[in-house]
Amino acid sequence: MKVKYSSKIKLSISRELLSDMVQLSFSIVPHEKFHFFNVHAYSDTLLQVTHSIPRIGYRSIITRQMVKNELFSQDTVILVILNNTIYILMKEELSEEGINQDQDHP
Repeated sequence: MKVKYSSKIKLSISRELLSDMVQLSFSIVPHEKFHFFNVHAYSDTLLQVTHSIPRIGYRSIITRQMVKNELFSQDTVILVILNNTIYILMKEELSEEGINQDQDHP
């Protein structure tokens, strides 16, 4: 499966965190198309990731060790699975740009 993401995601979220989001979207409820993530610093060394799937009322909170100098955004991140491709973008980008299918994961 391909992973594509917006340029804003690329600039504001670390690869480690993006990888965690992709893994969570497959390990919890793999057949849902829309996954929402909110991230915030729980402490100086911990991140708290809230993963939700509104269609089925699913919500979980995962706390994990923060990687040194890790990039993350407090904006809502949306992971969309369409046609064997995972698109990752900020919530506001979905309404502004739609899904740009030209930006591949490195």
